[in-house]
Amino acid sequence: MEMPETELIATKRPVWNAGRTVGAKRALKPKQIWEIRFYLNQRRRLRDRALFDLAIDSKLRGCDLVQIKIGDLVSGGQVRTRAIVMQQKTGRPVQFELLPDARASLLAWLERRGGTVVRGDNYDGRSCCLKQRCSRGVCRCLIRMVPIADWARSFHPLPVR
Repeated sequence: MEMPETELIATKRPVWNAGRTVGAKRALKPKQIWEIRFYLNQRRRLRDRALFDLAIDSKLRGCDLVQIKIGDLVSGGQVRTRAIVMQQKTGRPVQFELLPDARASLLAWLERRGGTVVRGDNYDGRSCCLKQRCSRGVCRCLIRMVPIADWARSFHPLPVR
């Protein structure tokens, strides 16, 4: 019995995710977090360092992270120790603590950015695709800004299976 032409093509095509890790990825180890912070400090990327520290402290999704307003984090020229953000996916409020590293990097970025610290702008410090509200656009932009995966592999190469 002959197979239709469409089935032949489908059986010859390689699987798109062959050899890739599927599902949840491992969390970053403290050593890797400090290596990334050192890398961003060395390159003087204050905005990326502030965004990274905020992501680590808040454990928010990317779409929620870029919707944070500066007014949510700053009051009276001081960076707050705690912040509350409404999650887009669940609609529930999430409270998180900003550690001293994150507060210092946020304040350094805000001072370098210029203007007033108490503005209600989004977290975007330059014009890029972070103004898009979809998480795919956010991930693409963050990957372009800080190629963490490739950079981290240079310190700790993954074993080939």
